[in-house]
Amino acid sequence: MITLWFPKAIYFQPNILNNRLGIYEQRIKDAFSSVETFRDGQKNVDSTHKSHKNILKVADLDWMLVEHFLLHAKQYLNALGYKKTDNLHIQNCWANISYPGDYIFPHNHNGSMISGVYYVKCSADEKIKFFNSPTMLPDPEEWNENNYQYCEYSCIPGSLLLFTSDIMHGTEKQVCEEKIAISFNMSL
Repeated sequence: MITLWFPKAIYFQPNILNNRLGIYEQRIKDAFSSVETFRDGQKNVDSTHKSHKNILKVADLDWMLVEHFLLHAKQYLNALGYKKTDNLHIQNCWANISYPGDYIFPHNHNGSMISGVYYVKCSADEKIKFFNSPTMLPDPEEWNENNYQYCEYSCIPGSLLLFTSDIMHGTEKQVCEEKIAISFNMSL
């Protein structure tokens, strides 16, 4: 008998504020023209991660977006067994704009409980990968639900992904023309 332990739970919710995506895209682009952005070997994308703690304020993004982030994060935490979520808050929030050839090296987010990404503009052909813990075992002859090393989600505009901050994640070299994402970390 095989028993599976230590699951890595990832929350996916599509179709969040799709009617506002054009407004969010323009406001993020306007904010990028007025703030400093950075890219480095780990995040080879234009990002406000190191320059601003809260892109939501800089880009004047509405409260509805924050409310959706908090609502879905509370549902995710509840499914993980956390019942006292009244103090849940966004620690930091940034935006990334990326172009063909850009990528984000696998990493995790130390110092927070859950992390998330909301896709404003992208192609469903683009993927974000989540990685299993490193293993010392050689690759098996056949991959299955007992030994897989990563999973992928399409970067669909209007979709929200939430995950515990310790899960390694990243993107491969981008092929679509432009991708805009809002990322954040939360704690209780």
